[in-house]
Amino acid sequence: MGAIIFFMTLFFVKISLRPLEKANRYLTVFFNDAMHELKTPLGVMQLNLEFLRSKEESKVLRRLYNSMQSMILIYEDIEYHIKHTHVEYKAEHLNFSHFLQNRIEVFSDLARIKNIDIEEDITDNLSLDINRIELQRIIDNTISNAIKYSPKKTKIVIKLYEEKNHIIFSVKDQGVGIKDTKKIFERYAREDVIQGGFGIGLSIVKHICDKNSIEISVETQLSQGSLFSYKFL
Repeated sequence: MGAIIFFMTLFFVKISLRPLEKANRYLTVFFNDAMHELKTPLGVMQLNLEFLRSKEESKVLRRLYNSMQSMILIYEDIEYHIKHTHVEYKAEHLNFSHFLQNRIEVFSDLARIKNIDIEEDITDNLSLDINRIELQRIIDNTISNAIKYSPKKTKIVIKLYEEKNHIIFSVKDQGVGIKDTKKIFERYAREDVIQGGFGIGLSIVKHICDKNSIEISVETQLSQGSLFSYKFL
């Protein structure tokens, strides 16, 4: 009798879950389609802004371009968040030094708008095996957060070096500091709602680091700034 009740309960639970499973599949398809539809106009906007800036330089164009870069960062975070459960991100051999310098260049205008000086201390030709997209998510989120939460006319120091056969990537800012370093890696957690953002960037970074055996350390002082360090094992 007990077995019959168990299987009947299991049967009704499965039936009750079907609408939820269908809704989840629908949402997955919807988000995948939406991300695909967004990618083309974002790319067109970026190319046109780059073309306009090649012809003339102005504060308005620079701000438009920086806003465009922020939109692309959010898009790429959401895209990774949607895809990482069913897409295999294979590792490849990358020149970390060259890759990092290219990403810093992307954010240089955003820093310039706030009169933030980016100081680079990058050892040449440091290489490692990692997926390009995942490494970019780590770099982009860390640098963009440093710029976002730093006051005007401050400095950000970005380092890449080797220590005891391990590559260390670090970003130090002179920003507001962090009240709770444990919560910042939780999904949707934000120290300052006014600054905006979806709050998924650092949770994505944490997922990528756990997956690739990368150690994260955060040192911070309120009103003094923060230091994010990544040790690639």
